[in-house]
Amino acid sequence: MDVRWSPQAMRDANRIFIYIANENHYAAQAVFRAMHATALSLSRYPWRYRDRGGGYRRIPVAHYDYCILYRIRRADDGPFVSIESVRHVARR
Repeated sequence: MDVRWSPQAMRDANRIFIYIANENHYAAQAVFRAMHATALSLSRYPWRYRDRGGGYRRIPVAHYDYCILYRIRRADDGPFVSIESVRHVARR
């Protein structure tokens, strides 16, 4: 299944990267890679996390205090995972 990032999710990931990179560029790269790997894992197992309402699901980014909010959507070419946003777990 395809994984597609929304413009908002891309902005979120870039803001997180810039915020962390101001202190430690290597840590920012590690977090960014972990986000990408987590999102990519949804291509194989998109339904592994429960629906939290409105079709939204949340997956934690391994080893970091971030989570990815996503939905499974349908298109003419089939279903796909839509990454909607990336947030720190302390944010609501």
